[in-house]
Amino acid sequence: MMTFGRLSRAMKRCFWSTRQFFDSYQYEDIILYYLEYAKYAKAKQALEVALSQYPTASALRLLQVEILIYEDNLQQAGEILDDILREEPYNAEIHVQRANLYSKNDHIKAIELLKYAASLSEELSDIHSLIAMEYMYMEEYALAKKYFKKMLGSRPRGLLLPTTAAFTVLTFSRRMSKPLLFSQNSWTKILIVRSHGIA
Repeated sequence: MMTFGRLSRAMKRCFWSTRQFFDSYQYEDIILYYLEYAKYAKAKQALEVALSQYPTASALRLLQVEILIYEDNLQQAGEILDDILREEPYNAEIHVQRANLYSKNDHIKAIELLKYAASLSEELSDIHSLIAMEYMYMEEYALAKKYFKKMLGSRPRGLLLPTTAAFTVLTFSRRMSKPLLFSQNSWTKILIVRSHGIA
């Protein structure tokens, strides 16, 4: 991952020069930065440049899928995922994005795909968070609680919870008739992030 300063300089070069070349992972960092801050037009612009140079890079194609799902272009997103899946059937991120597709109308299938993705990945925190959200959509609050707890337990020691995830857990707890009984350490992680606005 590039530092913020290097990333800022890279983004400026990316848009000021159509002849600028980066490694595919650098484009990935640029696109992820724009997606994180909901700058979708710039993310699409960077993605277009990136794919013109690395048309078969699966990480970039998965970012393309993420943008297509956001734009509700589900058919094209599904076709790209099918292509990548044939090449990389054990790539957990493919199954996470397939779950995002199914989340629009089939939460049970989305959960099935997310659980399969979890079996392929060592980075479980985000996947557990997504599973918890699917259970929330289904109003299966006990199961949502179980996976929110797993999300907190699977984060590396000392790594704080992103602001959006912290807000989701707090909101979820307020909707329950009984508050979530997380450990004091888990709630401390959530509240530190919430109070300082750390992402």
